[in-house]
Amino acid sequence: MSVLKQFASRVDVYCCDEAFLDLAGIENLDAYTRMIRETILQYCGIPVSISIARTKTLAKLANRIAKKFPKVMTGVLNLREGLACSSVVVSLETNRFIEEPRYNPSVKIQLPYATDYTTKIMQAAIAGLDQMFEEGYRYNKGGVMVDNLVPLAERQVSLLDPYDREKVASLMQAFDSVNTTFSPGTL
Repeated sequence: MSVLKQFASRVDVYCCDEAFLDLAGIENLDAYTRMIRETILQYCGIPVSISIARTKTLAKLANRIAKKFPKVMTGVLNLREGLACSSVVVSLETNRFIEEPRYNPSVKIQLPYATDYTTKIMQAAIAGLDQMFEEGYRYNKGGVMVDNLVPLAERQVSLLDPYDREKVASLMQAFDSVNTTFSPGTL
């Protein structure tokens, strides 16, 4: 962890082999994090995965992806570059600690093409919920997970895609800007 402290003014140690660095103000994050990775390998002999994201939760998710595809990501994944998903997994759960009928369904909705368009992802999630929801159960947990993530620049586009990608990208950027400025979930 002492090696990390030379790269950031703030280092939050999560556990013995995991930490979060505040890299605000760094111009070229990709190059900087690759340098961190190389330095750790040189001084400690430990290969590491590094992820870049706005939140610790997203950083952990990105790190998981970086570890899953080390040859593609070269150990560094920048979620700020944007990802598209080609499937959405929706799940529901009843309380396993209460003596009531249990029902824990999940469904994977395959999208026709990889997208980062929030509206399309939410439509798929709602379709999944409609498929598996049953009246008469007391649900205590639900989840939506995007799956089969690919970097936006590498996604395969479809000729059947009815959306103007530039307009959708501008709209999503406006949403993100408002949510960043005011608070997550504002829009």
